[in-house]
Amino acid sequence: MKKVFLFFTLLFSFTMFSQEEDVQSSYTLSLEEAIILGLQNNYTSQIAGKEVEKALKQKWEIISQGLPQISANVDYQNLLKQPVTLLPAELAGGAPGTFVLK
Repeated sequence: MKKVFLFFTLLFSFTMFSQEEDVQSSYTLSLEEAIILGLQNNYTSQIAGKEVEKALKQKWEIISQGLPQISANVDYQNLLKQPVTLLPAELAGGAPGTFVLK
């Protein structure tokens, strides 16, 4: 029983010593550096920055709605042969019952 108690005592003492090293780390900052670090890590300022980005995107969406819109249309016709129209020859002074090509 004493060995188990000694084992756990040593186990917890090593755990405590290992955690003390992280606690002693510190930062040395000037006033300006501290202000900049505080603004960068402040949740309110981060949220406000994202709201500004969102407002700028909405602004450009509204501006783009007012700009001229482009719509394109493509149509294809094969006009290599010229269309032929038949007219009665009587209109042009020809014989009745015949046709003139126009």
